[in-house]
Amino acid sequence: MSTPLTSQDLFPFEGELEVQLSADQMSVSLTYFPSAESQEADTDKHEFNKETIVRFLESRGITFGILDDVISQFAANPASFAQKEFMVAEGRAAVAGDDSYLEMLCYSSNQSKPKVKRDGSVDFYSMTNIANVAKGQILGKKIPSTEGRDGMTVRGEILSAKAGKDLPLKAGKNVVIDRESQALYAALDGQVSITNVINVFPVFEVNGDLDLSVGNIDFVGNVVIRGSVPSGFKIVAKGDVRITGGVEGAEIISDGSIHIQSGITGQHKGLVKAGLDIQTGFIVNGTVQAEGNVLVSQSIMHSHVMAGEQVECKGDKGLIVGGHIQAGKAVICHTIGNSMTTSTTVEVGSQPKALNRKREIEKEFTEIRDTLDKTAKAEAVLHQIASKLGQLPADKQQMLIKLTNTKLENENRWRDLKEEMAELEQELQNSEQCKIVASKTLYAGTKIILGKYMKYIKDTQTRIEYVLENSLIVGKPLI
Repeated sequence: MSTPLTSQDLFPFEGELEVQLSADQMSVSLTYFPSAESQEADTDKHEFNKETIVRFLESRGITFGILDDVISQFAANPASFAQKEFMVAEGRAAVAGDDSYLEMLCYSSNQSKPKVKRDGSVDFYSMTNIANVAKGQILGKKIPSTEGRDGMTVRGEILSAKAGKDLPLKAGKNVVIDRESQALYAALDGQVSITNVINVFPVFEVNGDLDLSVGNIDFVGNVVIRGSVPSGFKIVAKGDVRITGGVEGAEIISDGSIHIQSGITGQHKGLVKAGLDIQTGFIVNGTVQAEGNVLVSQSIMHSHVMAGEQVECKGDKGLIVGGHIQAGKAVICHTIGNSMTTSTTVEVGSQPKALNRKREIEKEFTEIRDTLDKTAKAEAVLHQIASKLGQLPADKQQMLIKLTNTKLENENRWRDLKEEMAELEQELQNSEQCKIVASKTLYAGTKIILGKYMKYIKDTQTRIEYVLENSLIVGKPLI
């Protein structure tokens, strides 16, 4: 009667291969410890081959995700893997399904589309224009959720995927739902406005000056005033604001652009603030802020004007006198200051938000680096314990999992911060290209600031452009 084969008969190298199964059963590693005979003979005692090692893993219950290439490399040259831990099987993580969502269809190719944020969500209020739509026009269509894809451990156990959520289709004001096609349609001619739902509103118009019969305006759309806005009134709009007359000491706030046909007489009160551009004929004693450009056709006098991009005053007068003008990239006009040396400050390239954020990121980099160093040291200690005991105790395995998760979270955060830092550095580098242009006259008494550098103009100059070169403010004659 023959003696039954033992594990050692089937796998004579068994004592030389140590199997490490991760706590989540998503990976398997081997560590090869050559026998004393192999080390003395400077050759391996056994002949390894891929098929035998695969059967060896299967005998340990490892049936999925086996890395054939790694095993073949080991079998071909075991000595190069001696005393090293190497992964030989890897599970497949479950992939959650996508939630249903609304695909917007009412933005034509020549209109701005919603801005996608870093986290993947959509900022509909950052659009340049809100779409005009006609009655019966399709606005959006629901894209159904997906089931996701199941995962599997290296032991062949299924990891069920979480299905995406089926979010209900909701309609706002003047919007109807077609349940069969799961689409939204406009119920009237108007403009799209998106809050937590899609709405269609008509344009809010005032046929004349804004007065107490209308009062203050807070509108989720575009606002048109076919007249002027006196002091004390307030207009807040999610879209653009167009005023055919002028604005006195009023407050005009728009997420889009503001166009004031006449001009702004601020009377040292009120505010005109736009998420995009501001265009007007003149600004006197006003406070004006735009994320984009401030475009003035005649003059800016004794005002505080701030623009994320450029301030341009290039009409017949093109005059800036008094006050404080700030722009991210450029101030371009005909004349700055006057013969009476009225105090005028023009500042370009100052980006305090970017500088402050850069300092915050640098501080967070230091904190993450310290955390990663501590995590690496703790992992090393646990690996030493595992090599001595052969396997970590359950509590230590849980500790190792927590350390691994902490490491991954910090590494992901590091990558995100590096991307943000690169954008900030590019933004700050662009301030080196900032400029102040006076195509006619730059009067003495003007203070100019480029980035963090400042210069008082002592002598009146003509046709001059100031830029930064090698951290110095340099004046160049215009050709």
